[in-house]
Amino acid sequence: MSSMLKPPKPVSRRQELREDKVITAYARTMTMAEENKGLLIAAAAGIVILFLGVVGYMFYQANQSDRADDVLGAILPTYESGSYQEALDGNADAIGLLDIADDYGSTEAGNLAKFYAAAALFELERYEEAAEMYEDYDGGEDLLGASALAGQAAITEINGDHDGAATLYRRAARAYESAATAPAYYLDAARNFEAAGNYDAAREAYEAITEDYEDAPEAANISVYTARLDALSSGE
Repeated sequence: MSSMLKPPKPVSRRQELREDKVITAYARTMTMAEENKGLLIAAAAGIVILFLGVVGYMFYQANQSDRADDVLGAILPTYESGSYQEALDGNADAIGLLDIADDYGSTEAGNLAKFYAAAALFELERYEEAAEMYEDYDGGEDLLGASALAGQAAITEINGDHDGAATLYRRAARAYESAATAPAYYLDAARNFEAAGNYDAAREAYEAITEDYEDAPEAANISVYTARLDALSSGE
C-alpha cells in the first residue's frame, strides 16, 4: 500500500528563494507597521476627524440654507410692495436683504438676496452700490442672470459708457434667449452701440432681433433703425 504513495516533490532552489522573499517582505511590513504604529493611528484619526468635519459642515450648510429660505421669504413681500429701503434694512418682523446677503451669501437664498438687494438699490438710484451687488450676485444662464447683466448695463449706460453698456446688454440677451426679454436687450445693445459709433455691432444686434425674434414687438421698426445706420455710416 505504501508503495503506491507518491513521494513529495522536491522543492526547487528558485521556489525556496521566492518563499524567502515573501516571508522577508511580510516581516519588513510588520516591522514598519509596528515602528510607525503612532503615525498610522494618527492618520486614521485624521481621516475620521476629516470625515466628521465634512459631515458637520454639510449639516451646518443645510441648516443655513433652511434659515436663509425662511428669512428671505419673510422680507420679500416688503420688497414687492415697493418699500425698497425697508426691504434693504429690514423691520421688526424680518431682517433686511443686505444682512441676508452678508450672513447667508453662501446659500442659494442668500445669493438670491443679493439680486433683490441690487434691484432695490437701483430703484433708490444708489447706482454704485447696486453695481457692486449685481457683480457679487452669482447668476446663471436664466432669467435672473440675464436681468442682473441688464441691471449692470443700465448703470453703465447711466455713467455714460455706451460701448460697455452695449456689451453687457448683448450678454444679457445671449444669457437667456427668451422672446420675452432677449429682443429688448438686443435693442438696448444696438442703441448703445450706435451711440458709441460702433455701427457694425449695432447692425448685428438689430439683425439678431429680425433673425431670431421676428414676431417680437421690437422687430417692427428694425428697418427704420438700419436705414438710420446706413445714413450714419455714409456720413462718416
